[in-house]
Amino acid sequence: MNGTTRRQFLKVSATTSTGLATWLALDRAPAFAQKRELTFLSWNHFVPASDDELRRQAEVFSKQANCTVRVDTMAHLQMPAKVAAEAQSQSGHDMYRSAGADPFLYEHLHANLDDLVDKLGKQFGGWYPFAAEMNQTKSGWKGVPWFWVSFPGTYNQAHFKKAGFENPPKTWAELLSMGKALKKQGNPVGIPISHCSDAHSTYWSVAWSFGAKVLEADGKTPAINSDKTAHVLDWYKELYAEAMEPEVLSWDDAGNNRFLLSGKSSSCSRRRTTTPGSWPPTPSTIRRCAISRTIRSGRAIRSSRCCRRKPSSATRAGGRPSRATPYSGSTTTT
Repeated sequence: MNGTTRRQFLKVSATTSTGLATWLALDRAPAFAQKRELTFLSWNHFVPASDDELRRQAEVFSKQANCTVRVDTMAHLQMPAKVAAEAQSQSGHDMYRSAGADPFLYEHLHANLDDLVDKLGKQFGGWYPFAAEMNQTKSGWKGVPWFWVSFPGTYNQAHFKKAGFENPPKTWAELLSMGKALKKQGNPVGIPISHCSDAHSTYWSVAWSFGAKVLEADGKTPAINSDKTAHVLDWYKELYAEAMEPEVLSWDDAGNNRFLLSGKSSSCSRRRTTTPGSWPPTPSTIRRCAISRTIRSGRAIRSSRCCRRKPSSATRAGGRPSRATPYSGSTTTT
């Protein structure tokens, strides 16, 4: 029998009384008699020590499962093209960290993970609704939630106080009005308007806060052409012209970090890595990543994605999010 999956092997072995019968049923040697290699494609983490930890965990798993685990990393902006190429050729890594709607885009290549997601949900208290929105397709769960990262705004309190503001902004409108004064002081606001993932992560937070959306609740009816969307675009144009500097048009995902650490920035949106302070616009912006298992070369393989089951302080501060930013990660396995 060609193309036997691990799951098929386990099903056959569970219903057969002897190991020999199992081997005959599969027409191949048992999986546990073969030391296999599992390959995992992930991003180059912004904190390099995280890549070291991922490889350490892979090594632990390899010993537990009697296999070899190889972790490859690459620049996150290059991953979508890499994943598309592997999907087209139906070859490549066994697992990959996704950063988009891969469970839907490659639904026919991903294995069904209902059993694993159900087991983890029961074990750890269930999943946030956005976990299903980003991982559960019409044919089932095609990704297992892995983690999410809060994406708050940050500010330099000293600059705000110098400009006469005792507290940081609580709304996007306040950020705009305060930002005008801060720019004149020499401490502009920094929100990327460029070809990087941080740019759209921030955009969705702003858009949803103003009530703008792409689709209606039915998921089919276009809703982006609205007065609320126009309001968001006007807000961005005014913020750029009167509270920011042109450099935001060319930032990569580390641009806001560098801007904040330079000491010049009064406020910027960014992930939590070097945060002198934060302010919680509502709804809180959530970014999450995932691992996905796919089907390639005619064989079913597994995937997993990310989310958190219990709210962090950042989530509580901004209220439980009804949406999450469209950011995810996945892995593919053979």
